[in-house]
Order: sequence, then C-alpha cells, then structure tokens
Amino acid sequence: MRVTLLLITILFMSSNSLLAQVKTFTVPYSDSIVIDGSNADWKNIKPVTKNYGIDIKAPSINIKTLAIATDKENLIFYLSMQNQASARPTSSFFKIAIDTDNDKKTGADSSVKMNIKVPIPGFDRAIAVYKGNTSKGFYRVLDPADKYKKLKEEEDPKKVAMNSPSGIMEFSIPLKEILKEGNEKIKILFAEVGTTANAATKESYMGLILDLSVINQENAATVDQQAEKAASPKLNISSAWILLIGLSFSTLFLALAVCKKAGVGTGSAYICIIPFAGPFFFLWSLAFGKWSVHNQIAALEQQSTSEEAEEE
Repeated sequence: MRVTLLLITILFMSSNSLLAQVKTFTVPYSDSIVIDGSNADWKNIKPVTKNYGIDIKAPSINIKTLAIATDKENLIFYLSMQNQASARPTSSFFKIAIDTDNDKKTGADSSVKMNIKVPIPGFDRAIAVYKGNTSKGFYRVLDPADKYKKLKEEEDPKKVAMNSPSGIMEFSIPLKEILKEGNEKIKILFAEVGTTANAATKESYMGLILDLSVINQENAATVDQQAEKAASPKLNISSAWILLIGLSFSTLFLALAVCKKAGVGTGSAYICIIPFAGPFFFLWSLAFGKWSVHNQIAALEQQSTSEEAEEE
C-alpha cells in the first residue's frame, strides 16, 4: 500500500516534468512506404529514438528503434524490437496516448493508462499495439475519456505488418482519427521507449508534439526526393570559378596553337581569356580576318602564273 501511494505521489509530482520534456518533431513526408514489415522504405527517415529500449514487465518487447513518417492520409510508425517472441498476445506491448487538439480541457480528465496511470489530462485517444497469437500484429484505438472504450481494431495486413524473425513492425493510423480538422499538430506520449525500466519516472516515457504541417503543403518534397537532391553533385561558386578559369586558359592555349599554324598574330588569341564571349570573338576574327598564309598562297599563285607566261 505504501509503495502504491509512493508511486502515485511520484507520478503527480513528475507530471509537470513529463510535459516539460515534450519537444516538437517535424514529421517527415513519404509517399512510398509500403506496410510489409520491412525497413527498406525507411532508409532515408531519421529515427525518433535509436538504441533505446526498456523492460517494464516480463514477458516484454524492448523497442530498439522508433521512427515516424506521414503521407497525406496516414501517420505511419516503424518499430525495431527485441524479445518480441515473449510478448503476450492478449496484452499490448506498445502504448501511445494522443492529444488530438492540444487542449487539456478535452479528452481524459486526469490520467491516461499507459504502464500505470500517467496524470496528464487532455489526451483524446490511446493506441494499444499487440502481437497476435500467430505473430501477426494489430492495434486498437481506445477512448481514454470513456473507460478506454474500444473504437477500432485494425489488423488489415496492408495497415499492420509484423516480421517476427527480423523484429520489425509497421502500422499506419488514419490522420482523420487522430488529428482534429484544422489542426496541424498533435501531442503524443509513448511508453516503452524511455531510458529506464522504472515506470514511475518520466524517463520511461517520451513525449513529442508532432508537426504535421507538411500534409497541407502542395508539392511537398518527400524524404526520398530530399535525399536524392542532397546526394547529387553540388557545384559551389569557388568550384565554378576554378572550372571557368581552367576552361579559359585551355581555350587560350588552343587559340595560340591555331594562330601559330595559321600564321596569324598571337595577340588576338588572348581575347579567349574573357569567359564565354572571348572564344566567340576570337573565332569571328579568325574566320573573317586575313591570314598570312593567304598572302603566301596568293604569291605562289602569282609566281606560278608568271612562270607559265614566260614559258609561252
């Protein structure tokens, strides 16, 4: 009894701390995630947590990695897990509380039942994630303001997939079920992704404010497009100038060689140093200018004509 009272006291004293640790997280946008229990679609999405995992009660599932993404219609979760084989099919191993409107006056009036009751009012939805009897995952959407009434159970393999051998689970939740119309942000609280196994402390939970403004942006760039753009070669100003100067001097050397062979003064070749326009003006002067080789050819033709006249 004393231990229970102590836990409740600690939770109420730490409720403000739980709220204080909530940070805003801009949810990445992807339109290519397929719910199939694979991590292939997540390679360009930075995890929310990595190398975390606590063990609050046995048998349990330890969450190593949690990642979140969104498309225009769904909030999508990725879990990388340990010990998933020991999960109870009848007991949720991962719990999420969601404040759909960031309003403490709506939803649960005092607490949300995670591992134990967390005294933070205002949460409108709770998501309980399960591993089924046949290693197939499913989740339930609950109403914490109405004795955790089950609003929905989702086990469609296109929306929930668990790959037990690799310890990967993916599931999607329709935004219309967790995001109040007109809002772009939701407050969300996770259990089982903290840094301690003590369920009575804030370190066993993680709170985030999810910024979903990307869903209202036209032509929003996906994480894959952003990664492709970041990986493409970039030419900065200094590199461009180095390249331009190199090309100019290369053109100059070629122009000097042409002038030498054509018997033209080399002075005109130096105009090639001027980027872009220089080589054009050089070619123009070369094409319509008078070459010394022309004078030599004319002299030879005249000499040939004189010799033919003398012979006659």
